[in-house]
Amino acid sequence: MRSRVYRLLPAVLIAALALSACGGDGDDGKPSGAKEAWLEGNKADAELDQVIQRLTRQCMEAKGFSVHPDNGMGGEVWVFNPDEIIQNEQALTLEGAQKNGYGMDPRGSSPDDAPSDDSSGDAMPGEEEWDDSFYTELSDDEREAYYIALEGVDKEKIYQEFYENLEEKSDGDPVKSHEEPDFPNHEKITLPDGTTRQFPTQGCTAEVNAQIFPDGIAVYLEKEYYALDKFSSLIWEELREGADMQALDVSWSTCMSGRGYEGLESPDEAWEKANELYYGPMTVEEDGEGNSTAIAVGEDEFEMPTDEEMDVAREKEIKLAVAHVECDQESGHSTGATELMKGALDTYLVDYETELFGWYEYVKAALVTAQGQLKE
Repeated sequence: MRSRVYRLLPAVLIAALALSACGGDGDDGKPSGAKEAWLEGNKADAELDQVIQRLTRQCMEAKGFSVHPDNGMGGEVWVFNPDEIIQNEQALTLEGAQKNGYGMDPRGSSPDDAPSDDSSGDAMPGEEEWDDSFYTELSDDEREAYYIALEGVDKEKIYQEFYENLEEKSDGDPVKSHEEPDFPNHEKITLPDGTTRQFPTQGCTAEVNAQIFPDGIAVYLEKEYYALDKFSSLIWEELREGADMQALDVSWSTCMSGRGYEGLESPDEAWEKANELYYGPMTVEEDGEGNSTAIAVGEDEFEMPTDEEMDVAREKEIKLAVAHVECDQESGHSTGATELMKGALDTYLVDYETELFGWYEYVKAALVTAQGQLKE
């Protein structure tokens, strides 16, 4: 699946996007500014992703496969929209911190909101029930045949063998690696930053990609890189590590130390600490395609804390969050970081205006092509 790097951007960056100047649409209905082209391109890309999934499923069904893995196809599509994100992801307020901390309590915003113990399997309101028929109705051989028809190879089997070999070489120590195996029937595509991704040359995935991207998936990936990956790398590698941001972090960290929270070097670490109160230390694993997942260290032995343990964790979380907000107000961290992000965004929109408009035009055209391929 194609990456969605912008989903990993920090909340303060999202806030900065809303502050950036918007030009609106031009008289011809096309974006009149780089930011609008960027966001309209992202919206079209999210729609394209869904259509490609439908086309791929149609291809698989034509080959005789009627049971599919649940990959979230259909339903509400998440689109990168700064205004909506800001409305739903506002920075911590003192009132909110005093009441719910960071909102980490798995029982809900307060213990009284805890979900029931009903184990009927029904989905929560607003959520789709997980379809596990792919794993309960098909044998191992049938699932392997499915993946070979899909991508020319069973990646799950190769991944398992690859990481088992890594663990053996580590003498039992946890292996932290961003490496991935070389997949048969795949081509390696090198992005402008030198990183590589692998894409199938056989199977339904390759067939659909050839229909939608006749000039090659590499062209799409390069345009996506400048619209998404490049912006993320600029923020993390240049701005986040810059002297101005570091000074804000130091000011906030010093304030937190004065309140008894030593060793927290940035607000991000406070969020992580709050999460660890419930789940223990966390680490981040990457799947080789730019997607990151936070998992508990020692996940195999992890047990959900009792209500009594969560009550203690919640009390500690609230105290941490309150100190976080008070130090943010004292140090001016959020407002200062937002201004820095806004300046970085304005520069990005100027420097990559051509690429962002190119992204918009390319994805819109690909979406039209993909929609034309759908069978009723």
